[in-house]
Amino acid sequence: MCAEKDGLWAVLLWLSILAGGGARAWPRSRARHWATYGRNYYTRHDHEDLDSGVAQALMQAVADQSRRLASGANSAGARVRCGR
Repeated sequence: MCAEKDGLWAVLLWLSILAGGGARAWPRSRARHWATYGRNYYTRHDHEDLDSGVAQALMQAVADQSRRLASGANSAGARVRCGR
């Protein structure tokens, strides 16, 4: 998605929140969301000039780690379980 559209999606999100109950509903919606899913953080990283070999190695490492964790391996002293 183009960066120019990000602001539009943010505006549509807030209009939807306000239409669904306004500012008074926001604390309750937020508390329900956090209780169900935990807190979310969004960060955007643009890597336009990243060498493709480096990017492919990174993605392979992420895939390898994901498979290892999905098989029940420990990470940082905690066991990772699949939600299925």
